[in-house]
Amino acid sequence: MSNPGKPFSYRKLSTVTSIKHEDTVKSYIGFLEKAYLFFILPFFDYSIKKQAANKKKIYPADTSFTRFSGTLFSEERGRLLETIVCNHIVSKGYNVFYWKDEKGREVDFVVCDGLKPIRLIQVAETIDNAKVWKRETESLLRARAVFGTIDSIILTNNSQEISKVEGITVKPVLDWLLEN
Repeated sequence: MSNPGKPFSYRKLSTVTSIKHEDTVKSYIGFLEKAYLFFILPFFDYSIKKQAANKKKIYPADTSFTRFSGTLFSEERGRLLETIVCNHIVSKGYNVFYWKDEKGREVDFVVCDGLKPIRLIQVAETIDNAKVWKRETESLLRARAVFGTIDSIILTNNSQEISKVEGITVKPVLDWLLEN
């Protein structure tokens, strides 16, 4: 709960929780997911085998799980935004994945119709910092090169709407939620 959107493996969770079998951890996580308490995002790949082999990301179904877990730091506010966006996308019935390339450039959400990517979404509390802007746009541009030019958006908490930059739309998360 205190690490929404961070990659995890069942093996690592079994070690951290002192549960002897990773299959038991996998079952418990599955129960929580079936109860709609968490959403599991697999790594996007056209190969189901590669999806299963890669780490997954987990998001709570409610931001209060993270807010009141007692371990949220101010720099993690972007993860709360990610959680809100994830919940919204899932509520619309899309298949949702994350993606990362060999250099560690990551796209928060690959929204798919079936297994066909239709939108790439990055979430950042702010993009006013040049380093953050570069990180977010480079990840999207790399993913667009891999998947083909598809709809790409950066959602922010405190930046004004900017028209498309390099084919990427930048929009306040609240405006995006109200439109969708």
